[in-house]
Amino acid sequence: MDWVLCIYFTCILVIGIFMLLCWRDIQREDPHAFKYILCLMFLNTGFILQFCISVYLVYVSPHSDLKLEPAHHTAEDLLECARFRLPSLTTQWGQIDACLNSVDIYNVAKGRVPYLRFVPTAFVFPKLDQHSVFVTPQYQSLSKTNQALVLIHECAHIGFGAVDHAYRWQASFQFLTEKQHYENADSFMDAVLHYCV
Repeated sequence: MDWVLCIYFTCILVIGIFMLLCWRDIQREDPHAFKYILCLMFLNTGFILQFCISVYLVYVSPHSDLKLEPAHHTAEDLLECARFRLPSLTTQWGQIDACLNSVDIYNVAKGRVPYLRFVPTAFVFPKLDQHSVFVTPQYQSLSKTNQALVLIHECAHIGFGAVDHAYRWQASFQFLTEKQHYENADSFMDAVLHYCV
């Protein structure tokens, strides 16, 4: 998702610069094409503005140091168990733990969640911001243990760049390869759930 937005914004910037440099020639050659391109540029500028506003609203949400949250202690206990039960993943557990001890948690109201396919329990922007975890009202309704599992999932994204090949509730989760499980954030949450809860 992050690289798609990067490519999108780069294309808009390149087209905008091209329009500025060549607008007289384009207008002279085909005035209608110039108007269509100009309309598209305005629509894209509107999209970019909407995106910036939605990101701004997320960051002005109430937030605090994750270490002050009750679920932090539970997540630490679960990670300690995971280190003992699955020592082959010590590096990944350490990276998740480093995330848990360095991020802020933002409580994002439902109406402030950026447009996504569905309203998630929590989300991160790992390539843009490695110091923030964003949680929604769904997160607040979970038990402390389930909140800790969500934090472990999100910190897998931040800690070592885990991706979402599949969530444990999806049928495709069972068919992930071993390599994909090592890259998949929910696989680490599932391992903690299986061995330590």
